[in-house]
Amino acid sequence: MGSHNEAIERARTVLLDGLSSPDQNIRDMVVYAALPRLGTHAADRLLPLLESPENSIVALVLEVLLLVEDSRATRIAERLLESADTSVRWNAIDYLGECGDAESVAQLVSIAESTPTGRLDLWMLAGALGNLGDRAAIPQLLRILSEPDHHTVAAAAQALGLIGSSEALPALIRLLESDADWEPRSAAAGAIGMIGDQTAIAPLLKAATNQHEDHKVRTDAAVGLIRLDHDAEPAVLVQMLDSPNEDIREWATTWCHWLAYAPATSKLIEFVEDQSEKPDIRLRAIYALGQIGGEDAVSSLIARLHDPQESRHWRAYAAGSLGDVGTPAAIQALITALPNDDQYVMCGGAAVFGLR
Repeated sequence: MGSHNEAIERARTVLLDGLSSPDQNIRDMVVYAALPRLGTHAADRLLPLLESPENSIVALVLEVLLLVEDSRATRIAERLLESADTSVRWNAIDYLGECGDAESVAQLVSIAESTPTGRLDLWMLAGALGNLGDRAAIPQLLRILSEPDHHTVAAAAQALGLIGSSEALPALIRLLESDADWEPRSAAAGAIGMIGDQTAIAPLLKAATNQHEDHKVRTDAAVGLIRLDHDAEPAVLVQMLDSPNEDIREWATTWCHWLAYAPATSKLIEFVEDQSEKPDIRLRAIYALGQIGGEDAVSSLIARLHDPQESRHWRAYAAGSLGDVGTPAAIQALITALPNDDQYVMCGGAAVFGLR
């Protein structure tokens, strides 16, 4: 046992020393493959490196501390918000957006106030403030809605939705109804749905049913209606699944997956069983059925698992979704089928056995 533990400690030392390697490939391998598994063992060694004069090392350490979810660098990261190095500054923003506290919110808001208009830092700052969910950020996020960069505006709109600010609703509705790029308007539709104010139903319904609207804006508006528990009859999102536009069908199917939207089950089964359907739509429908569950969904997935006309890839996807369902019928179908199947399909159903 002693020699085993010593070997583990030596391996940890080698990995952590690899962070300082001049070889970028070695540093990347350590960061993405090994350090997340080392947890606090990594953080203990990394914290002192935040004082390194090498910006590349500081940026990398912030990234790793975020991966291992260690919050002990919060105060140092706040100081690094004013770094002249873009990678350090952005990684500090990312880190604080996940590991920060109320004091971090105040620092992020202060930095946003002093950041020149048009600078991409505002996009990062808006995302971080949304993740932290502190209402103290609302005035600054409302100001960012007037930025010229549409990615930044979209991030601010999404952040306001995550915070749940009803006072932001008028500004978000104006953004949704404006002639801005699709991305901020789509984010506004999603944010309006997250806020949950019933006065938003009319503008969302208008956007969702506008045949000339961008497909992502339409779909996100339909999802907003679902979140507000106002699904029009027939359901707007289900209607979109019948659209001749592949982009609309694909985005609507994606949302059915994310929402585990049971009213769409019949249409999703049609997609799964139609081998001529666009592969991305069909795959998202399989994933959606795995989240929705129910007798009809399970029966359709089992049929795909046993269909000799399906490729091993599609059968593996069906196996994975049956594992996601996890009901006795789904598990029994996998137990019966997988021992006699090829490795690819077996890996698709690994969730049942706790391997995924």
